[in-house]
Parts: sequence; structure tokens; C-alpha cells
Amino acid sequence: MLKKKLIKAAAAALVLTGRAVSPHVAMRMADRFARRFKLDPKLNKRQLRDNLRRYFPDRDEAWISATAVSLQANVARAKIFDKHFIPRLSEKELDDLVDVVGFEHIERAQREQRGIVSVSVHFGRYWCFPTWTSQHGILTTAFQASEGRLPGGDRILSGGSFNAGDPLSTLRAVKAIKKGAICFLILDAGKVANPVTIDFVGQPTLISTAAIRLARASGAYIQPVLVPIHPDDPNRVQVQLFEPIDAREVPSDEPIETTMSRIVAPFEALIRSNPEQWYGLLNAHKRIARTGGDGE
Repeated sequence: MLKKKLIKAAAAALVLTGRAVSPHVAMRMADRFARRFKLDPKLNKRQLRDNLRRYFPDRDEAWISATAVSLQANVARAKIFDKHFIPRLSEKELDDLVDVVGFEHIERAQREQRGIVSVSVHFGRYWCFPTWTSQHGILTTAFQASEGRLPGGDRILSGGSFNAGDPLSTLRAVKAIKKGAICFLILDAGKVANPVTIDFVGQPTLISTAAIRLARASGAYIQPVLVPIHPDDPNRVQVQLFEPIDAREVPSDEPIETTMSRIVAPFEALIRSNPEQWYGLLNAHKRIARTGGDGE
């Protein structure tokens, strides 16, 4: 209990440093600190290394250790600093930070006056993009777990946020999407209700079908997106919008597992080449489907 309090106090002190001095100074301090110590009380270092071994069995222990250390630092940046500091940036500062590749997909949906269900995983610096769309006049909503909600989330997201545990949230989300909103979902977050099993990064993985259900109910596009750290500048992000799937054009007899596999397929290459940015690995073992053998 005392250890968790100390971890939370350290994270809070770094956030205060960012507010009083500079977010960049605080993030540099956090990066060095997080490579040696935990800044997230939920981080299980041993489990993280076990998950890396499971998903990347061909890698040696030196790679496992180095990747785990880098991932710890990225967790701190994504889960602590981006939530507190990204929404405080001006529109110009946010534009300098965010490089959007594939924005024409969103423009097409806007021209057609249709909404978007944007799907992603815990990778890179995800919250930069919902904040960017919100600041650029796009009605932006997101599902969030009650304990993981953005500070001032209803102010930061122009369309507000939905509590993932509230059964009425789905209806509210459909109404917002029908009005042209982008609704952001993270597929490797929280408990999975009525999941399907698909192959994801080499493992049989339980995946929620909420994105498909929302898109079908609202006649929306399903937009896969990842927000990696920019390959040319570690202080920026490069939003990568992949080819969307039109819910209206999904064959009625297509198995839902096939549709979900099509949605997440673009993520695999970036995850495999940048595993240190996939902080969904922290809890990935909980999503591996039982296969009748020794799987979890």
C-alpha cells in the first residue's frame, strides 16, 4: 500500500513540475525515472516481460529487457503526461505536435455527412488525435473506463465522453455518430463483453465487437487508426489513418470474426516493428483466448 502511494506521489510530483516549469522538462525527467522505476502502480514488470516473451518468442532476453524498459517510459508519457498536458496545448502547438497521414478519409465522411467509429489499441500517444480533432471543430467523443477518464474529459472532447460501464452509453454514442461525430474506441481496454476470437499479433485474442455494432446502428465508417511516435522526431506524433471500412458495405453473411480481423489487420506491422510503443502489452495476457491447451 505504501509503495503504491509513493508511486502515485512521484507521478503527481512530475505532473506538478510540468505545470510549474515545463511539460517537456517533466517528460524528460519522467523518461529517465520510468526506465528504472515504476510510475504506474498497475505496472507489473514481471508480467510485462512474460507478455513480451509470449508475443515475440524469437527475441532474446537482452531484447526483452531493453524493450520492457522503453515501454515503461512510453507508458508514463502516454498514461500520465498526455492526459494532463496535451489538452492544455494551443491549436498551433497541437498542430506542431501532430502530423496526420490519411486525413482524406475523415474528409470523405464529412462530405457524405456520416459519422466515424475510430478504432485503435493502446499504442504510441493515442490521446493526441482525439484532442486534435476536437480542437479542429470535429464533434469528438470517446468511450472511457470510469477510473481512466481524461481529466476534464467532457471539456477536452467536444462531444463529451461515455462511461464504458454504462449500458445507456451505446444509445447516446449512436445518436452522436449519426450527427457526424467521431467516436473513439480502444479495442484492448477494459473487460470484453460478448467477445469474438481472432488472431492478433500471433495470439488468439478476445476482441469486442462494439465498433461493428455501433457502425451498423449509425451507418458509419469504421476507421482504424494508430498514433505512433513520429519516426523522424520523438517529440511529435504521426497519426496514421488506415483505409476505412464502410459498415453499409459489409456483407450480411460475413462472419463477424472476419470483419474484426479486417479492421485490426493494419495494426500488426506497426506493432511488430515498434513493440516498445504497444503499452497494451501490459494486460495482453488477459485477452488471450483459451484454446484448450495451456493457453490462458
